[in-house]
Amino acid sequence: MRCLVTGGNGFIGGAVVRALRNAEHDVRVLDVSNQADYPVDICNMPQVEGAIADARPRIVFHIAAIADARVALRDPVKAVDINLKGTACVLEAARRVGVKRVVLASTCWVANAMGPGILDESASFLPAGGGHVYTTTKVAGEMLMHDFQALYGLDFTIMRYGIPYGPGMWPGLVLRSWLDRVSTGESIVIYGDGSASRRFLYINDLAEAHVLALQD
Repeated sequence: MRCLVTGGNGFIGGAVVRALRNAEHDVRVLDVSNQADYPVDICNMPQVEGAIADARPRIVFHIAAIADARVALRDPVKAVDINLKGTACVLEAARRVGVKRVVLASTCWVANAMGPGILDESASFLPAGGGHVYTTTKVAGEMLMHDFQALYGLDFTIMRYGIPYGPGMWPGLVLRSWLDRVSTGESIVIYGDGSASRRFLYINDLAEAHVLALQD
């Protein structure tokens, strides 16, 4: 199947590209870097539409984003621009070209914008939001997917990523940060009282989930 992956040269995007190709799918990469098949600014609508029109994918995996929450805090306007306007550009280009489905990279962080207790994908977002610019951009991106489906009939799948780790992880990820500190004899930094827990997700397992998501 012909697929296009935005952000396909990043930590997660690169793993997804490899997993798709290992499963013998035809993959094109759209990324801001020059090593991509389509070196494109995700917020440049004509460029994005031109790339998707040229690639003619059946499925678009939209992974390109500001993924570092600290970067989103430092430059919230840039985070909103890339994470929301970039998503709008991909959706509109996919709609115009006739892509069958767009798969959005969201995050488990959106659960912070929901109520307490055990949550599933039917849980609603609260008006108070999730208390973070990064979370808000992801919530808004998810809502935009629903709008494009309701208004234009563009099908979608939303994948709320857990906390990934593995080869090639960038320094801002918690396990990479811990390993970097341990290797240089520094102390591990824990925020809060130490009672919080997380479930970490190996990058190859996350990538394989994208291959499985190609099923109807």
